[in-house]
Amino acid sequence: MQMPVAPPHCLIAPESHQAHAANKPIRRRVILPPMNLLTNSFWRAAAYCLHPQVIALSVLPLALMVAFGLGAWYLLWDPAVLWVSGALQAYTWLTGLWNWLQGLGMGGVKTVLAPIVIVVAIMPLVVMLSLLAVGGAITTAPDSTDDKEL
Repeated sequence: MQMPVAPPHCLIAPESHQAHAANKPIRRRVILPPMNLLTNSFWRAAAYCLHPQVIALSVLPLALMVAFGLGAWYLLWDPAVLWVSGALQAYTWLTGLWNWLQGLGMGGVKTVLAPIVIVVAIMPLVVMLSLLAVGGAITTAPDSTDDKEL
């Protein structure tokens, strides 16, 4: 009787050789090297990211969010900057800060601060909407045949 040969990427535990010599049923324990499983899953995931459908479903929501952002910037940027700069100038407790910055020769900080406040306030919303758009595009739609009994 010939001894079974294991595939080259697997290791067989030594007790299976002893069981075979004693004509007992062979119980194999296949031990795969753990790093081979990790690298195999990594390359499989990396190859999945290069599928054209995955790339398209990742870029499409990004393009939609860029279009949405440019449209909002075109329509709402000037009113938002005017509103924020008016609100910053209306706060009486900031008057001392504005006077101090004017004394240092940095009076133009008022004009820069309003757009910075707007960008910092809107950025989390843009990030969350883009993540939701990408997640919604990549998530598969439910199949209508799943609910039917066969």
